[in-house]
Amino acid sequence: QDLRLTLDAAPYLAPGQASSTLDVLVNGTPVGRYEFTDSARRSLTAVVPADVVAAVGDGRVVVRFIAPVGVVPDTEEIDIDGGADTDGSGEKKRSLQLRTLTLGPLDAP
Repeated sequence: QDLRLTLDAAPYLAPGQASSTLDVLVNGTPVGRYEFTDSARRSLTAVVPADVVAAVGDGRVVVRFIAPVGVVPDTEEIDIDGGADTDGSGEKKRSLQLRTLTLGPLDAP
């Protein structure tokens, strides 16, 4: 059966960055592309077709997010618990704040 993927997320827009995108893939198949012009928290939904859910074959559902990474200026304080320096540069980086992710039946409220 088709499923509904719901995300509660907020993108990070670095100073001077006018927009950002978020691509969502399930089991390697694109199921959603979202464009943002602000960093407000929002609820996003995508339909995941049954054949995409079954693609892995063992019942696993692998969700992957692709979003640009912005460098956080030293003047901006953020609370990132480790892992912010992904390339050894010493810079704080951020792309997306994900609060919740749910995957359930398409007809569920």
